[in-house]
Amino acid sequence: MKSIKKVNLTRLSTRGLVRKTDLVAAEEAVVIYVNEKPIVSLFCTPDALRDLAAGFLFASGILRDKDDVPAAVIEVKKKAVFVKVDRSLAEESHLRVGSGCGGSLDFGPMGLIAPLKTKLKVSADMIFPLIKEFQERAVIFKETGGAHCAAICSPEEILFFAEDIGRHNAADKVIGQALLKEIPLEDKLLLLSGRIAFDIAVKAARGGISICISRAAPTSAALEFGERIGLVIIGFVRGKRMNIYTHTERVIL
Repeated sequence: MKSIKKVNLTRLSTRGLVRKTDLVAAEEAVVIYVNEKPIVSLFCTPDALRDLAAGFLFASGILRDKDDVPAAVIEVKKKAVFVKVDRSLAEESHLRVGSGCGGSLDFGPMGLIAPLKTKLKVSADMIFPLIKEFQERAVIFKETGGAHCAAICSPEEILFFAEDIGRHNAADKVIGQALLKEIPLEDKLLLLSGRIAFDIAVKAARGGISICISRAAPTSAALEFGERIGLVIIGFVRGKRMNIYTHTERVIL
């Protein structure tokens, strides 16, 4: 599996020093080009790169509409992804670094995203089995301890799943996969293993997803954003426990 690599290490334990072989998550720099212009270099786990590029460019606003995603020509060549679109890029676009140390493109005040139209509800009895299956699918994490995962699901089942060294990348991969397959997202949930920061919440909202669920914590900016636009944010889902931070009325307990 190209997402996992073998390494040699020296382990210190109560038994002394031991030389052994272990597994680590693969990390490579992948450059995304749009109309032959280099847009960003992402450090990522080198799989599902077509999905990653699609999700990243949509979340960043270059592919502004959902219809732009399946219409784009996306080709993966070694450590680069080449994307062809009909129109030119906005001149004012520029790269900024988010709270997760991942690259994202800034197209102005993302907080101005319109309120979500969907009022999707979910029950606690649906969330706990989904998170359990979500954890069971995390093969790279189980083997290496060095990956995040994300999933797009209906209230009943996981539809798309991805792992990556970066939580932003994992989210982009599953959102990109859904958009490339022209699957509506307004009635879907986003499951995450990592922190729900503002930029992750924006990725969900741009896709029309109105419920974000994570095993980790949210940030204050994500919660303010979620409260304003109608995004349900649930964190610290562990066993039969969870914290509902926004729009509690849409979670059936």
